[in-house]
Amino acid sequence: MNEELISQCVAIVQRYRNVFGFVSRAMVEDAHARKRLLVAFDTTDQRVVGWLRFGVLAQHATISLVCVEQPQCGVGTKLLNGLIQTLRSYFPSPFRIIAKCPVDEPANAFYAKRGFVQIAQIDEKRRRLNVWERIIIPVDLPS
Repeated sequence: MNEELISQCVAIVQRYRNVFGFVSRAMVEDAHARKRLLVAFDTTDQRVVGWLRFGVLAQHATISLVCVEQPQCGVGTKLLNGLIQTLRSYFPSPFRIIAKCPVDEPANAFYAKRGFVQIAQIDEKRRRLNVWERIIIPVDLPS
């Protein structure tokens, strides 16, 4: 396991503790060990600028956390695109990606702009959450 990578991921999420609550180092280590962690790097100095934790279930995938160093600079979109590419190996046919986001967070606009549809609002852990869904249809392009 790359200790520096884990430390950088934890440092980013700790800056946004008011948004994400407590995220432990062990949670990041577990996601990394289970290959459920996508990481974006700055190409000039190879430091972590964002990361995404996801899960894979029988019929869909979940995004459990997207954390970027600087919002609205394209890192979240690159992570989402990387996730879709990764998930294509898990799901050969159309699949769903589900994400939950506190109703009062600006990240809801991120999901709406990237093809997600709000399908519900739920109460979870004393917070009201929007539930977002995006259906990905595999496309075979001509050679």
